[in-house]
Parts: sequence; C-alpha cells; structure tokens
Amino acid sequence: MRFRARLLCCHGPVAGTASANAGATASSSATTTSQTLRQALASVRTQLEGLSEVLSSADVGAVAEIVSCFDALGRASSAGLALAAHRGAELEAHSLSGHRNAADWLAHVSGIPHARAVDWLALADRVALSPPVQTAFVHGELSSAQAETMGEVLTVVPSCGPELLRHAKDGSHRDLDRYALRVKQAARRREQEQARRARAHRRRSLRFCLLPEGGVRVQIYLTEESWGKCFPALDHRTETLFRRGRSAKVHSSRDQYMADAFVDIVSGRAAAEDGGGGARSSITTVVRVDATALRRGSLDPGEMCEIAGVGPVSVATARDLLGESWVKLLVVDGADVTTITSPTRHVPARVEAALFERDIECVVPGCTVGVGLQTHHWRVDFSPGGPTQLDNLCRLCTVHHDLVTTGCWKLTGGPGQWTWSAPDFPVSPRLQASRRRVAAARGRSPSD
Repeated sequence: MRFRARLLCCHGPVAGTASANAGATASSSATTTSQTLRQALASVRTQLEGLSEVLSSADVGAVAEIVSCFDALGRASSAGLALAAHRGAELEAHSLSGHRNAADWLAHVSGIPHARAVDWLALADRVALSPPVQTAFVHGELSSAQAETMGEVLTVVPSCGPELLRHAKDGSHRDLDRYALRVKQAARRREQEQARRARAHRRRSLRFCLLPEGGVRVQIYLTEESWGKCFPALDHRTETLFRRGRSAKVHSSRDQYMADAFVDIVSGRAAAEDGGGGARSSITTVVRVDATALRRGSLDPGEMCEIAGVGPVSVATARDLLGESWVKLLVVDGADVTTITSPTRHVPARVEAALFERDIECVVPGCTVGVGLQTHHWRVDFSPGGPTQLDNLCRLCTVHHDLVTTGCWKLTGGPGQWTWSAPDFPVSPRLQASRRRVAAARGRSPSD
C-alpha cells in the first residue's frame, strides 16, 4: 500500500504536468482560432456595410463573383457550425448554461428552431460515416442542404458516399435528391416496402381550413400510386391553362395555374370542355422501370423505378399498375429504351415516349424544370426540314425554348453532354418580339 502511494506520488506530478501542458496548448490553439474567426467576421461585416453601393454599380460578372464568394462563405460556415456544435454537445455545454439538452442550447445560441438544431447536431456524425463526404464537407465543398441529404442516405448505405459526391458535383440538388431516394428505396427489403405502402395507405387524408387573411388551405396526403393517377390529368389541365394565359398575355405562376386546374377537374369543368371526359383516355401515367428490376421484383443500387412527376416507387407498385389502361410502362435496359422507333415527320407516340424517358427535365445544364416542357429540334431546325426523329429532338422548358428560338442562344453537345452557349451578339428584346410575331404569322407551333 505504501509502495503504491509512492508510485502515485512520483508519477502523479509528471502525468499531471503533461496533461496540463496538452490542455494549455489546446486551449491556446482554440483561442487563436476564435480570434482569427472574429477578425474574419469583422472583415465580412465591414464589406457588407458598403455592399449595396458596390452592387448598384457592378456589372454582371462582378455580381456573379460576389455571389460565388458568399456561397463559399456559407458552405464553410455551415461546416464549422456543425463541427463546433457537435463538439459542444460532447462537452455538455448545455449544462453550463442551464439548458435542458444540447439541442436546446444550440437553438438558443444560434437562433434556429429546435428541430433544426437536432438535425445540425446529427449532421457531423452522419457525414463521418463516409470519409470522402466528411472531407468534402469540412473543406466547404458541400452546401448544408447537400450535406443533410447525403447524411440521411449514409445512415442507410454508408458505402455510397463517392457516388453522392459525383451527383452533387455534376448535377443539380434535385438530381441529388432523386438519387438519394433511389438508394434508400433499393435498401429497403420487400417486407419493409409492403409495410411502408400499407402505412402510407392508412395515412391518406384530405383536410382544409379557412385562413384568417382569406382563402382556404387544402392539405392532402396520398400514396405514390394514387398521386400517380391524379398528377397526369392535373398536369395536362395546367398546361392547357398555361397556353391559354400565354395567348391572352396573362402571366401567372405555374402554382396558380395548377390551383386553377385542380378546381376545374374537381368541379367537372375540365371534363365538360373535353366533351364529357373522353379526352381522359389520352392522358396516361408514365412509369419508368429498369428491365432487370422488373424481372427481379426488387431494386438494386443504381436501378430506377419511378412514376413520372411523382418520384421513385417500388417495383411492386409498378407491377400493380401493369393492368391499368391509363398506364404507359417504359422499360429501360441500361441507358437505351428498349422500344424500337422509326423516324417520321410528326412525333409518333413511341418516339415521344422514348424522348420523355431520355429527357426527364429540361436539357439545359442546371435547369431542373420537369413539367410543361416543349419539344425542340436541336440539331437541324424544323423549318428548313430538320427530321422529327429521336436524335434530333430534345425537351426544353418554355423559357429556354424561347431563348434558343428567338434569342440566338445555342444548344449543342447531345444527350448527356449538353452545353448552353450565349449568343455572340445579344439579341435585343425588340427583335425577339418581332421574331415571335413572324413565327405566329407563319402559324408555327410553339413546340417546333
């Protein structure tokens, strides 16, 4: 007992000194980092004071550079906040300030909602499941939205980090979300999918309430299959109202047109205009599915099964829809649609289906619009006799279709390699309006 006490006496001061030195070094480093961050913050605030004046005289290039800089600052601050908040939770910082838990402490310090604070505290642990994702996050290469989407997927499939980074770098956030949904869907077992479908069916509901400021809010919850039945008709009616408004020089948002379409369909006005609903048979729900997944009955990573306009669904849902007359099934084998088409002057149904499968969204890089798209002859224009065949067609949103037809913007590259180039000499709005009038006088279809 006495010998043990001597050992403690001899070794205790040495160990204590080393620990104290390490603690002092860490504390000094943290203080230096804090001071450096405060200096950087003061510099940014100084720049913000005169930002309005600078922006008022800046050209497009300078404004774009400023936006890029602030985006980089936001990404770096997001990573720093997540890492620091996570460390604060480990050190139980909430106990020193009298808060109930780490999320309550973070919400108070940062001024964010409690639910948001819970997500921020979990973010650092989630991205750490994939070293490449963690490295990209710490280096400020990911936005907070991208990091959160990746974190949710990594908790299910930790090995998909490199592929998530590729989608985040090369595509839009919608592309990343779509891939994340597919990965999570493929990771579910068949029993889990059946339970998920049953749970969604039990939750179906439609509620409405009167708003104090006027109007009614409608909230509806449906299964993917049920929404897949409703969305094509709603989208078709929305497109009809959009074209009418465009002809009448009435400019409304797509959300407003969709609300009007909902009223028309439910009230029966759309069916009355279509001659008693006969046109409904021409409105189909498109289901895209990989051939191997359809044969197997389940999805593997990288495979696809989704309802157009709705999102990923299970293969079981796609099989249940096979017998419906209003469903068009696009079976995909690798990168090519297995349906064989022949080129004609007018777009036949099979060519249109293949085009719909290939160009899910507007093909202009960075554009995520997937509804109200127009068919465009990109390689050889239609007016000089360009063929209406798959390799000469693409789908564009109305804005980009207008820019390429009347604004002299150029679309080149082809599927998977699209490039969007500005005109050598910008076309004036007056000349664009003149070209639209000439096109209308010639009776050219808006989709040509």
